[in-house]
Amino acid sequence: MSLISLFKRFNIDSECKDVFLEEGLISAKVPLALAKSWQRSFDNRIDPRIEAAPVAKRDERKEFDHVLLKIAQPFFRYFSNLLDADESVLVLSNSSGIILHTEVSKSIVQARKMAERHNLLVNANWSEEKVGTNAIGTAIADRTNVLISGPQHYSYAWHPYSCAASPIFNPKTKEVIGAVNISSFYNKLHIHSLGWVSTLAKLIEKEFSTYWDRDNREIKKNKKVFPVFNCQDSGSTPAIGASSAFLASIEKGRKAA
Repeated sequence: MSLISLFKRFNIDSECKDVFLEEGLISAKVPLALAKSWQRSFDNRIDPRIEAAPVAKRDERKEFDHVLLKIAQPFFRYFSNLLDADESVLVLSNSSGIILHTEVSKSIVQARKMAERHNLLVNANWSEEKVGTNAIGTAIADRTNVLISGPQHYSYAWHPYSCAASPIFNPKTKEVIGAVNISSFYNKLHIHSLGWVSTLAKLIEKEFSTYWDRDNREIKKNKKVFPVFNCQDSGSTPAIGASSAFLASIEKGRKAA
């Protein structure tokens, strides 16, 4: 199975989107899953010309966001060293589509400008309910990997970009607890980028299951484990990257993805 086959893709042109927004008609060319997402966006009265995601409200945060963030940060920092090869932004969100963490290549100015212009930044809300069809919100709503490019997005402002997202599940309750997303310019996402997204989601799920029981209570506070999450961001690969246990987790996640 190829990496790209793990992601739900939609191949349509901009005319299909224009017809839907102007006349309320969905072309037979539009796949059912995408049509449903557009309809949800319309029903939520999303402005198709919105240019930036709104800032999240306090009550939209989840009680275990801090744990999800602690688990994910070392993996994100490890993979962030690969972003220099891409004009992309790597994102972690919670189950409400609120961004908890981002990694942007320091050497790619255009990627940073994209994130700043559209508020692809920490504490922005990228749920379908707030910004319409997009990889983060739609992956969470549909509980599956999605690849959304150009006019498949609900807002015209996202048309210049391609985004891929994988939901993160609580392995015990099967509830969605977040999502991993990578955003780049239209048709610029590489096949390896999709691999990073699905691998990161699997790695986070694996670690999450060791810290939480079925009631979503933290059950491990092992001092030999948690210092891993206190790495200082020195601009280089954190020390955890040299850990054999960490690298073993990377390999297991890659195989699972």
